[in-house]
Amino acid sequence: MSEQRASFNVSRDYEVVRPGIERAYVVPISDWDNLRKKVDRVESGGSMFHTIGAVLLGIAGTAFFGALLLPETAVQFGVPTRVLCWALFTVTLISGLLCLYFASRQPKMVANCKEDVLSEMDRVEKHQGGG
Repeated sequence: MSEQRASFNVSRDYEVVRPGIERAYVVPISDWDNLRKKVDRVESGGSMFHTIGAVLLGIAGTAFFGALLLPETAVQFGVPTRVLCWALFTVTLISGLLCLYFASRQPKMVANCKEDVLSEMDRVEKHQGGG
């Protein structure tokens, strides 16, 4: 059996684009690492909208049962308690639902989170040839 060698010629033309002149800061690696550590320690401060919304909905539930169960003759501050309970129920229900709505939208509103900054730092490191 004879061994035959095939020769392959692969050619591809590349156009190397010279980067434009751009201003840059020289950052020592120690400063860069300190910045990375500080960004990594940043913690998102949890959403208070969930907590506030849950509390307001709890108040709305209590006011709802108060409006249903309190006697019609009860008066507080010169106003029938049922009217006060229905008003409290309406206001806290709407406020609580709005808080929960904003709590669900809050992660989408935050554009620059810790992971975004760290991924951008990784991109810069890769571009500069470090790490």
